[in-house]
Amino acid sequence: MELIQKDLTQRLSALTPQDIQSVSGGRYDLPVSSDQLAGMLNRMAGRYLGPDGSDSFSSHRLWTLDILLPEDVTLYLSAGLVEDQVDIDGLLFESPELYQLIRQRWTPPAGSIVREDLSPVAEAVDRLLADELAKWNQDFTDSGLSAPYTGVELTQFRLLSSYPDLLKEGTVKLYAFDYGLTTGNLEEAGWAGGNYADGDGLFHPYGHVPHLLTVEGIGHMERSQIILWEFPLVVGSQGYEELVTQDYVRDVVVSNLRDLLDPVVPASVTDPQKAAEAYGRALAQYYSSFGSSHPSAVTYAALYEARVYQQAASGLCAAITLAVDPVEANNIYWQSGAGLDPGPDGHWLYTLEYCLERQEDGTWRCTDSGTGGVRLERGDPQVIKPKPER
Repeated sequence: MELIQKDLTQRLSALTPQDIQSVSGGRYDLPVSSDQLAGMLNRMAGRYLGPDGSDSFSSHRLWTLDILLPEDVTLYLSAGLVEDQVDIDGLLFESPELYQLIRQRWTPPAGSIVREDLSPVAEAVDRLLADELAKWNQDFTDSGLSAPYTGVELTQFRLLSSYPDLLKEGTVKLYAFDYGLTTGNLEEAGWAGGNYADGDGLFHPYGHVPHLLTVEGIGHMERSQIILWEFPLVVGSQGYEELVTQDYVRDVVVSNLRDLLDPVVPASVTDPQKAAEAYGRALAQYYSSFGSSHPSAVTYAALYEARVYQQAASGLCAAITLAVDPVEANNIYWQSGAGLDPGPDGHWLYTLEYCLERQEDGTWRCTDSGTGGVRLERGDPQVIKPKPER
C-alpha cells in the first residue's frame, strides 16, 4: 500500500495540463479547464490522509470523476458525504476544491426548473410526485421492510417540445423532468440499475433519463406519464447531435402516446367477449381522437369484429378488427400486410391480436399486442385453447 501511495502522489505532483486527455463522470457537464484540474491534483498530492477504511460507500463513493491520462491510464476519483475528502483507488486525500468540483458535477444546476413551464401544471406535478414517493416506498413495505424515503423534491422541469395537432382535443407536451427522494440513510435506498444520488444527497430512483409526457388542456394537465430514455431527448444535446433531431423526438412522443392513452375496460365488465368488444370500441375512439398531424390519423374508425380465442381467470386474448379510413393508408403506421386489408363499404379492415389482463382493481388493460402469436402466459391451467379456424 505504501508503494502504491508513493507512486500515486508522485504522479499527482508531476501532472501537467497537457497530461489530461479527457474528463468524464457526473450527470451534469460542469466545464473545467485542464490548467485548473492539474493544479487541483498537484496541490492534493501533499494532502494524503491514508487508506479508505470505511465500509460505507456513501462516505467516499457516491460521486465519481474519471480523468484519462496518457498511455490509457485513468485516475478514478470519487467523493461522498464526508466533506473535502477525495478517494483515488481506495486512498484518501484532502482537497476541498476538488471535492466541490466532483460534487457539483452531480448537482442539478441553477435554472433546472423553469417556473414559467411548471406554473400551469404545478398541482398535477405535485400529485404525480406524491404518487411516485408512495410507489417507491411500497416496494419496500410489500417486502416487509421499513419505508426508507421521507419526501420527494422536483429537481428538473423544462418544456422540450409541444404538439398541438397530434390530438383533436388537448396539446401533447414533452418535458425534461426529474426528481429526487429524501432519505435519512442513503445506504438503505433501492440501489440497482444505474440509479444515483445527486450532489444534494437526493436519491434518483431511475437509471435511465426520465421525461414527462402529458396531454394538457388550457391551464391544466389531463394525463401524464413518465417515459425513460437512454439519453436526454433534447435536440442538439451534446454527443447526440445527429441522432436527436426534431423528427426523432416526435417519433418517440408518438410511440409513447399509445401507452398514455391506451383504453382501459372498466371492472364492471366481467364477460370476456364483452370486454373484448368494449376494448375494440374504445380503440376506435382512440384512433378517432388523433389530430391532423398524427401519422395514424383517421377520418373514420369503428369496431368491426372482436373474437376471443383465449381466456382465463387472468384475462383474455382476442383478435380485434376495426373498420378504418386512414388519412394516409400507406405510411409506416398503416401498411397493407401488417394487419391492414381492404374491407367492405370502402373501408380498410385493421386486425391485431390483443392480450387484455385483469388488474388488481378489476379493470382490463392491454399487456401485449401484435399481428400474431399473442398469448396469455403459458402454464395457466384455466386457459381455453383457440378453436380451430374454419
